[in-house]
Formats: sequence, structure tokens, C-alpha cells
Amino acid sequence: MRKNQLLLGIFCFAFILFLSGCSPFQSTPEKIHEVLEDVVEKEALFEEQQEPLVQLEKDEQQLYEEIMALGTKNLDDIVKKSDEAIEIVDKRQVHMENEQKSLEESEEEFKRVKPLIEKIDEKQVKNKADELYSVMTERYRTHDELYKAYTQGLEQDKNLYNMLKAEERSLGELEEQIVKINGIYEQVIAANEKFNELTKEYNDIKHAFYELSGLDIEESTK
Repeated sequence: MRKNQLLLGIFCFAFILFLSGCSPFQSTPEKIHEVLEDVVEKEALFEEQQEPLVQLEKDEQQLYEEIMALGTKNLDDIVKKSDEAIEIVDKRQVHMENEQKSLEESEEEFKRVKPLIEKIDEKQVKNKADELYSVMTERYRTHDELYKAYTQGLEQDKNLYNMLKAEERSLGELEEQIVKINGIYEQVIAANEKFNELTKEYNDIKHAFYELSGLDIEESTK
């Protein structure tokens, strides 16, 4: 019996842009570029969660493997390590909440792009801007799905550790719980892959939008 290895580094994909000033003489594409700069600032908190979240997942996986190695005896040690694992789950929850908050603030900022797009006269440029908006909106919705699944996974992880702490434990119930957890993290993996794909697609479309708009912008992406 073995729980699948916890996901490591599943949220390490973010894009980086440069900051710019504001001018009343800016063109509409320049104003859109400025909003996109502000959007990245809002995602700074998102990016800061990645490294500690990865480390916590590694630490928890190590504890889980140690618990499994103890077998059904040494209940005191199992309880101690399970409590430590639950503390790590709580810390993962904090980082995930920070990540979601950052994306929500990013989305609110990004909504400022919509009325600017309506002011673009050149059809090809406007179409590209509409595509940009659509992809980014889907990216936000995908992270909502990821956040929901990941949060469910955290809850079920804690349930598993509490079950392991019990003196009377049913092997069947433990196996059922592990299957449930693995199913949830499969959803997390799928949502994360889609999120990463959409992030890349957004960056590609953004670059194309800048080119069509005639903006000479040197970009740095991650």
C-alpha cells in the first residue's frame, strides 16, 4: 500500500514583464501594455509561494514514507509524525491561499484591459487583443479549478493522517482514502498542465499583439 508521491513544484510557471510609466499621450496599445505590467505586480505574491510550497511538499512526502515504514506498531511514533505532517498540510494551505489571492488581484487588474480593447480601431490588432483577453480569462478560471482541487487534496491528506493516528485502523478504509487522494491530485495535475499551457499561450499572443501594435518592447518571460 503506497500513496502516490505528492506533487512537487506544480505551480512554478509565471510570466515576468517590465514596469512602465503613465502618460496622457500613450496610444491604446501602450496603455494596455501598462495594465499588463500592473498585472504582473499583482502576481508577485503568487510567484513567492512556489519555492516554499515545493519544499513543504517534499517534507511531507518524507514524513509519509517514514510513517508507512513504521507499520502498525510504534503507534506513538506514528502519531507524532502524523501530527507533524498535519502541521505541514496547514502550512501548504496558507501558501495556496496566498497564491489564490494573488491571482484574484491579478484578475481584477487585468479587467481594466477590456474597455481599452474596445477603443482599438485596427481590426487585426483588436482581434489579437481579444484573443489575449480570452486566453488570460481562461487561465484565471483554470487556476480556480486547480485551487479547488488542491484544497480538497489538503483536506483529504489531513483525514488520512488522522486515520493513521487511530488505534483501530481498517486497512480497507486506509486504502480507500489513498485512492480518493490520488484521484484528487490527478485533477490537480490536469489543471496545472492546462494552466501552464495557457500561460505560455498568453505570452505568445502578448508578444504577437505588441508586434502588431508596433510596440518596440523588450520582454523577459519565465
